[in-house]
Amino acid sequence: MRAEQRVAASEISSISRSGTRWAFALLVIFGGSLITGVLAVFALSASWCLLSPVSRCFSVQHDTIAVALMGLKIWSLPAILVATSVTVISQIRGVVVWWNVLIAAALSMVMSSVAISGLAELGTIPLVLITSLVLFVGVQLSRLISNRFSGYPI
Repeated sequence: MRAEQRVAASEISSISRSGTRWAFALLVIFGGSLITGVLAVFALSASWCLLSPVSRCFSVQHDTIAVALMGLKIWSLPAILVATSVTVISQIRGVVVWWNVLIAAALSMVMSSVAISGLAELGTIPLVLITSLVLFVGVQLSRLISNRFSGYPI
């Protein structure tokens, strides 16, 4: 009877540890991807007046909150999709390699663009690929930081 109780307790502990690792990976990857996406929006906004002389230049006073909210709005769905994909891959395979992240980023970007704009967005494949690279960089940076500083390597 005691051996069965120990086995059941160790199974519950293992499930709890696995759930904690999954939630940690999901939050870290989502946060890293979202921050990278918002920083990319800030970089594009700040450099827009260099690309187009008719546009008004970015002003920290006037544009910071609007650009941050726009970045959050643009990147929240792709970030949650790529975080879920990479976390599921890490749960299934145990180890995540860079090409898993690249495929997950591309698929997440395609899924979010289809969900937002329909199939019309698939005509702009170069834009989807560029934004997939932003997601890829965000996931890789969050994995690097997580592997370096936490007890839950992704």
